Amino acid sequence: MRLSAFSTLKLQTLKCSRTCEGYLLAQIHIFLAMSFFRVKICSFNGEFFSIAHPVEAPFSAPPLPAIASYDKMMYLWLTDYIANTAGVVYQQAGILQVAVTPDMVPSSFPLQLNTASFKLILPNLYKKFPNMDMELFLNATKP
Repeated sequence: MRLSAFSTLKLQTLKCSRTCEGYLLAQIHIFLAMSFFRVKICSFNGEFFSIAHPVEAPFSAPPLPAIASYDKMMYLWLTDYIANTAGVVYQQAGILQVAVTPDMVPSSFPLQLNTASFKLILPNLYKKFPNMDMELFLNATKP
């Protein structure tokens, strides 16, 4: 039987859970392993769940690339999976929405939340409400 130079033995799996903002449950899984050649491996896998209805995300985490060599002290891969699972939970809870007001838009931004800025796109709005401030409501309707 021939062992690969980088074969590993799983030593321990730690699971950490924390609640966030009353809607999210963050779960982080830490996998610790050691190879036969004293190379320590530690990987983190995390995702968010709804506290009220904890179900798996409707998509899978992307596969991480295999480590070709172990000549570095640390390897780090970041994916959008954690942010996407948080977005799904917020959307399903109905809180992924925001009202953008004129004071939230920097004065240097070329488009201001004022009917004068939108008069070429929405001329009737400008005629009815000339030079009036506007609010922009954003709401996610699908995950």
